[in-house]
Amino acid sequence: MKNILIVAVVLFALGLFTYQRITAIIDESNQEIKIRGIRPVLADGVIKSYTKPPKEVIKEKLTKTQYEVTQLSGTEMAFYNIYWNHYEEGIYVDIVTGEPLFSSLDKYDSNKGWPAFSKPLVKENVIESSQKFALKMEKVIRSRYGNTYLGRIHDDLTRDTGVQYLVNSDALLFIAKANLEKQGYPQFMKLFEK
Repeated sequence: MKNILIVAVVLFALGLFTYQRITAIIDESNQEIKIRGIRPVLADGVIKSYTKPPKEVIKEKLTKTQYEVTQLSGTEMAFYNIYWNHYEEGIYVDIVTGEPLFSSLDKYDSNKGWPAFSKPLVKENVIESSQKFALKMEKVIRSRYGNTYLGRIHDDLTRDTGVQYLVNSDALLFIAKANLEKQGYPQFMKLFEK
């Protein structure tokens, strides 16, 4: 019984440490957001095109986990990722190409430990397909230009859209409302005007 209690305390402490680290990363990222050295093409302050960088550049710029998730169709741990309970106003873009994918206005708590969205921000940038996982076919989503693995689609009858986009945080970069213009996404400012 004593060993079980010790294990429980250690796991709780590890979870608290991870949460504090993730919170610090979010706070730090709002100072000056960069797509880890991978930048889309800008013209007149607006992003005009999105291209997937060479494999070597992606591998150099992303963390090991981000690379495994985005390029090898991996899945990060539920509840131990940066955006599962992040609700600041802004948009989520592909961490590899910068293409806009989802809005905080369509984000909700699915109780599954990953960011959940009811619909894409730019539908054309989120490609749906089927992939085999553990002997069954599942609907998966990838980004249009980067072919970045984002996550999976599930039915969700509690939403008007009837679907739930469960996305890996490691595939996303959050651009806060206050930084949209500076980061090349001024066209999305109108979404957040009250």
